Amino acid sequence: MSSSPTGRAGSCSGWGTTAAEWHEGSTIEPASSSPPGGHGYLTYVGAHGKTGAAAETAYLDRTKHWTTAFEAKRRALKR
Repeated sequence: MSSSPTGRAGSCSGWGTTAAEWHEGSTIEPASSSPPGGHGYLTYVGAHGKTGAAAETAYLDRTKHWTTAFEAKRRALKR
């Protein structure tokens, strides 16, 4: 069991929805602000304090933040 973006524990269906499927080898992409009904999908509204259209890219933005921080630290250690 894992934690959903809204802080509630749940299965895969508790996660927000994107068209990306890791097993298909597709890329990370923005989440849908209106996921299909009937499957229990949630949106990312409130993720990292973002709402509206900004919530759709909340995890992409955070991934970029941490990737940039990691690369800066890695470069500093090489010096």
